[in-house]
Amino acid sequence: MLNRAQIFNYLTLISAVCTIYFALWSMSNEYNPIISVILMCVMLIFNYISRKMNRKENIHTKNQKKVVSNIKIKSEEN
Repeated sequence: MLNRAQIFNYLTLISAVCTIYFALWSMSNEYNPIISVILMCVMLIFNYISRKMNRKENIHTKNQKKVVSNIKIKSEEN
């Protein structure tokens, strides 16, 4: 199952693709690009949240590696 960080990664990707699609659509139809601007803002918000969650996940992984290496060093000393 997907965790929160992966969900926000996919939401960022989907909103980026939709932003590009609506930007091209509004250019070809000479339509007001407000939809593209709104989608771009949503994409930036999802991107910010996703980066924060990914950073938290990496910090936890680094801490777990330190704990494992400390246990390994202590077991070698004995």
